[in-house]
Amino acid sequence: MAFTVSELMTDVRYKIIMPYTDDLDNTELLVYVNQMNRELYRQASMHCPQVIWTDDDTGSTVASTATLTTSSSVKVMRWVVVQVNEVNLKVVNPRDIYDFSGEGQPVSFWPSGFTQVRLYPIPDAVYDYRLIYIAEPTALESTSTFAWPYDFYDLLLDGVSMVAKIRNAWDMRGEAEFFKEWRQEAISRLTSLTYENEYSATRGYWGASIPLVKEDY
Repeated sequence: MAFTVSELMTDVRYKIIMPYTDDLDNTELLVYVNQMNRELYRQASMHCPQVIWTDDDTGSTVASTATLTTSSSVKVMRWVVVQVNEVNLKVVNPRDIYDFSGEGQPVSFWPSGFTQVRLYPIPDAVYDYRLIYIAEPTALESTSTFAWPYDFYDLLLDGVSMVAKIRNAWDMRGEAEFFKEWRQEAISRLTSLTYENEYSATRGYWGASIPLVKEDY
């Protein structure tokens, strides 16, 4: 069941039973909605990336061209898989590379800006590639529909309500404390979609790569 920004904003006002809430106009409230939506995307990108990743960005490399760019120059929050010639490339630190001009079949990459990856070595031929990544979320308007299922409604409702109360001095609880608790609840809900607990989710995403189709290195 999808839910809209306007529905959430209405319920935030019902939830905040405080004086002077008429001062909370739509423009201000929409700032808090987008803040918490971006934070939920960040947590999903780390703990349950498959629910929001883009995996249909494919094409062919160009010989002697080092970079790949996302379709329509989409900005990337997190790279999940960069695959060339059916091999998942390893991410490396460019400071560890000594010869940037070498050509061959790419075996590694690093992010180059927010829309590109730099392949290493530089492709020496045409290879099929596939990019899987978490795109930066689009800013929401009051008429927008959330990407999240209804199970996340209360989480966003609590988050937006608390941020609004903290910023307007209606709740003096520390913002750092609130965000720590909210992130823990977000992680719990996200990992329940696939994993048994937070530990296995974190270990599975960072510790075990997606299986390679073939290993050439």
